[in-house]
Amino acid sequence: MSTMTISTDLEVTSCWCGMTYAIPRELYRHMLGKRNNNLRQPDVYCPLGHTWIISGESELDKELRNVARLERQLANRDEDLRSERASHAATKGALTKTQKRVRGGACPCCNRSFVQLARHIATKHPGFQP
Repeated sequence: MSTMTISTDLEVTSCWCGMTYAIPRELYRHMLGKRNNNLRQPDVYCPLGHTWIISGESELDKELRNVARLERQLANRDEDLRSERASHAATKGALTKTQKRVRGGACPCCNRSFVQLARHIATKHPGFQP
């Protein structure tokens, strides 16, 4: 029979079954690195024999979720911009139509035509471009 004396730092953790125990800190960091890179973690067993892994979302998963969120925000901004441009074009078209009607002597409110209004715009405001 031989004996071995080891001095190492331990990481206290617990299994999903509730058993609290300690594993070498190097092993814990190794498993944490595997999880953060979405690689298979080595099998580690709790004292009751259950397979134990570090659970939770990895750093890569968090970043991928963040990228997806930012892509959705960008798509929403693009859609908002497209909608605003379409709205602006419609408003500009309506304004141009009204300006042409007024220049032609039509009242923008009641759609009646006035010869004097057309003559006034033609003589007093010759540079007016609808």
